[in-house]
Amino acid sequence: MLRLVALETIIERQIDGSHQRDDVMIDCLGAWRVLREGGVMLMDDDTWKPDNPDAERVTPAVDTFLASHDDAEVILGSHQIAVRKRPA
Repeated sequence: MLRLVALETIIERQIDGSHQRDDVMIDCLGAWRVLREGGVMLMDDDTWKPDNPDAERVTPAVDTFLASHDDAEVILGSHQIAVRKRPA
């Protein structure tokens, strides 16, 4: 049985899938859109394969996402990046 959850109740999202920059960006943007204020989004594998080209890494997407979202407060920075959604 599928249980539906109202979007305003989403308080945590984890991004851990593809390691391709463009896929990560799409995942971040989609998750952020439905994350409520005060919610936390975790982005995994930020330090994964630092010598790969940018298109094959997580970090460029995370950096671009953070640079374009003033409402994202970094609360943990390491292999996982955790950001809290501040009021817009």
